[in-house]
Amino acid sequence: MSTRCALFGMFLATLAVSIASSSGFAAERPLKQLSEAEIAQLEEVLPERATVKPRQPRKLLIFWRCEGFFHEDAIAWIQQVGKGRVFYCSFGHDGRIFRDPRILQFYLDGIQYALGDLQADATPSAMLDPQPKPALPPDTK
Repeated sequence: MSTRCALFGMFLATLAVSIASSSGFAAERPLKQLSEAEIAQLEEVLPERATVKPRQPRKLLIFWRCEGFFHEDAIAWIQQVGKGRVFYCSFGHDGRIFRDPRILQFYLDGIQYALGDLQADATPSAMLDPQPKPALPPDTK
């Protein structure tokens, strides 16, 4: 049995947008669109295995309305740990996702962030003030 659920991204928490301190960079990143209505609808989610809960992540994508998930369950996040960087993403149990150039760019950005090649604000989401507003996909019936 599959469960349809909607994801929502937070503009200020996305690697692609990377907090507008570098305004030109943020405007050019193709993944910016992912936090709007084009966010994919997922099927066959596994709440017991799909999340990792770091202490203070910068959430990139979180589950919104989905049976078995809570608002704080991040499926993609970044975190700075000392001098190290972490990028986590559980997107991708379905092969179709790897044909989307925006998702591939998202993974590349995350890997580059973890390697230190891409700067991004890793301030924990819980510490952001004001809190980012969710960008929700349209309701689907």
